[in-house]
Amino acid sequence: MSTDDRGIGSVLVCYVQTLCSRNTMSKIKQIMNGVEPMRSSSKPRSGPRALGLVFILAGACAWTTLAVQAAKTGSQFLLGPDLAGIERWEEKSFEGNTRYQKVSLGDKTALQATSEDSASGMFRKQRIDLNAFPTLTWQWRLEKGLSDLNEESKAGDDFAARVYVVVSDGWFFWQTRTLNYVWSSRVPDKQSWPNPYAPDNAVMLPLRTRRDAKGVWYSEVRNVQQDLKRYLGKHYDEIEAVAIMTDTDDSGGSATAYYGDIYFTQENVSP
Repeated sequence: MSTDDRGIGSVLVCYVQTLCSRNTMSKIKQIMNGVEPMRSSSKPRSGPRALGLVFILAGACAWTTLAVQAAKTGSQFLLGPDLAGIERWEEKSFEGNTRYQKVSLGDKTALQATSEDSASGMFRKQRIDLNAFPTLTWQWRLEKGLSDLNEESKAGDDFAARVYVVVSDGWFFWQTRTLNYVWSSRVPDKQSWPNPYAPDNAVMLPLRTRRDAKGVWYSEVRNVQQDLKRYLGKHYDEIEAVAIMTDTDDSGGSATAYYGDIYFTQENVSP
């Protein structure tokens, strides 16, 4: 992705088709600090990484609700066992296309993501009440990682795996923000850092590093509401979307990762 486009990061858009020139898009992305109006195809090298995928909140968006099922199970599944619910996820391309496909790994069904000098993500538009379901749980596995990158720079803003949540501070797209849980290609000396393309709108948290074993499933449990307060500096009652992405376009490398169940629970854990 180009430097400017990355500024847009990834913006989970509620289908706002913006017919802008690349230069115009780049400026918008920079203003948004990585929040980019998403288009259904061939985006300029926008910074999907910067924001990961960020929703451009348009008032007329149709949000799905699983309140009844959630009340029964105590969880809200966005991606369930055997990839249940995958049909509600949509792909957005920023630079080329990461290949996402359903595969079997032993007795587990997973979503395989293979990126070769490309960047596209999968997102699920789903408003989640964090007061009722504050904790996000997911499984991921790294098969092929990236080389030691300076991930705080635009040239190194690539991740073999990332899961992120999208929140809004208002009705305009530049008020969209993201919290990115990433699998780092190095061993960062910081707990978090601002995305190089969207320093005001996106924060990166390295949960896994190059020290973690490949070919092994890891389960993550994060209190998203507490993380948002800690890293974005504000209390949020809800999120607007969740996204995953494996991207390698800045470094020109290749990576393969797997994603499993993704769901919110009522459990109130500490970060």
